[in-house]
Amino acid sequence: MNEDVYNMLHCGQVSSVDLKTASCRVAYDDLDGHVSANLQILYPALGMWRVFYVPKPADHVTVLRSPNGNEEGFLLGTRYTATNMPGSAEEGQIILVSNDSETIIVLDAKTGAVSVKCKDVSINAAGETVIDSKGILIEATEEIIVTSPKIKLSAKDFIIETDLLTVEGNLFVNGDVENTGDMKTIGQHIDGIGIHS
Repeated sequence: MNEDVYNMLHCGQVSSVDLKTASCRVAYDDLDGHVSANLQILYPALGMWRVFYVPKPADHVTVLRSPNGNEEGFLLGTRYTATNMPGSAEEGQIILVSNDSETIIVLDAKTGAVSVKCKDVSINAAGETVIDSKGILIEATEEIIVTSPKIKLSAKDFIIETDLLTVEGNLFVNGDVENTGDMKTIGQHIDGIGIHS
């Protein structure tokens, strides 16, 4: 590496961040803790996507400082340290982890899988939301609520396995209803023979 370019590279820790100007100050490890002026933060661009990135104070970073002697330059990115290693990342994986490790997104190029672990998920789509999958499994420990002016389910077989099915409102069935057990209505009892008041 050219010596002039090498001398422009510095390592340090972020001392402060200015979100309004997308810049930060860095205390240089190799310059006796000297603190820089505001440095512009570079962010990765992936084709038509932009990944917005801002480090947090105390992050270990690498800086490219301007050779003109002024405190200008660019923050190139954070770097791995003994206490901040890739963790469980494997070859072909991109892992996004929040500071509190409560939100984890794993993109696996080998398996083509995407894994998301988080507290809440919000999807706000101006158009349609389409899920095309071999199968869908939804497991919830609490109530599932679906709200819509009209819900249409189209299936060759529709099976509901439950201890209790409650319909609040009117129920219209356009077709035959086959029952292998008793059906009860308010004020009437329906069995395999007929209707009894």
